[in-house]
Amino acid sequence: MIGYLEFLSGRKIYANYPIYFPHTPLDIENLLSIQNMEMDTAPKTVLIQEASKWFDSRRSGRKENVMLTSFTGQSGKREIDIYYDDQFMTRIDSGLRDITEVSYISDVVPKHPQKPIVFRYSQFAGYFRADMNKSIKLPAFYMEQYYSMYDTRKPTESLESMKDSDKKSKKA
Repeated sequence: MIGYLEFLSGRKIYANYPIYFPHTPLDIENLLSIQNMEMDTAPKTVLIQEASKWFDSRRSGRKENVMLTSFTGQSGKREIDIYYDDQFMTRIDSGLRDITEVSYISDVVPKHPQKPIVFRYSQFAGYFRADMNKSIKLPAFYMEQYYSMYDTRKPTESLESMKDSDKKSKKA
């Protein structure tokens, strides 16, 4: 939903998962190439699904994570907004955690006989640092308009699988 709203506002969209509105598919190579572009300050939005596959805290000292941290560190200067999700919030590398301005935990409010299912998003300042005692509640019927815009069933690639496919293509 956020990605689509960003697209409507005129931002260039990059995503590492299939979305069904204009965007540039995102892999590690083109993610890192964004930081090496000449100082491009045109507004860009990066959407990352399963962020810990790329920004994994268990690999924090490795070359890939250092390069990814360089990308996140340059994001503000290059007018890049980064939105990401993950099921394992403790696995996100500090390079991404440190630039996180707002984070959310989502849950579903159970369906009552007279009310539709509601998705509740609890808001935190920074990377789950301070509960802002705010929540956004969106009925399921409202969210349905966005379901057809992306495919959350398609697995995202990890750094390791991208390296393996890169090696295979270089051998060919």
